[in-house]
Amino acid sequence: MSNPVREPDTITTQPTVEPWTIEDIKRQTRIDGAFDNDTMMLAGYAARRAVENHLRLNLIDTVRAYRLTNWPNSDTIWLKWGPIDSVGSITYIDSAGASQTLATSVYDVDLYNRPGRVFLKYNQEWPSIRGDTYGIVVNYTAGYGTASTDVPEDVRIAILMLAAHWVRTREAVSDEKLMEVPMGFLHLLSRQRTVLAR
Repeated sequence: MSNPVREPDTITTQPTVEPWTIEDIKRQTRIDGAFDNDTMMLAGYAARRAVENHLRLNLIDTVRAYRLTNWPNSDTIWLKWGPIDSVGSITYIDSAGASQTLATSVYDVDLYNRPGRVFLKYNQEWPSIRGDTYGIVVNYTAGYGTASTDVPEDVRIAILMLAAHWVRTREAVSDEKLMEVPMGFLHLLSRQRTVLAR
């Protein structure tokens, strides 16, 4: 079988909480009262997504579906987002065209390294498939936990720094001298960055 191309990895269940609150952003921007809460919320959402995309990590537990057309040539499927909390199931279309769920006796999950991975257990092999486009689906959960306090503090601070920057600087063009987000933003995130497997 050929190596799979970059296959889609999509969110199927969004997190139910954010790693920030309006009060957090108000303190970071030094704005009191109910001033422009909508803008702060939008900035908070956007900052969280920007940080997640930069790190290739989901911060709050998020259910994802990683789709492949072929099994890898090796014994390992590298999952593109982390940190991996669990793998719920691996489904595939077998050579007869029937939908199957891969038995957990066939594979194991590495929850500790980044990126996380699914790999064959000893003396196991990937089952035969028909080759349907995206016929293999790895359903997994990525995130530090279900609560905002599960997210590392340095990551939460970086989100607040970015959100506050966007609240204060609302236009793409300004007469004022604009400054980049402080270097501390990238420094805070550097320890969490995931290096993707090729």
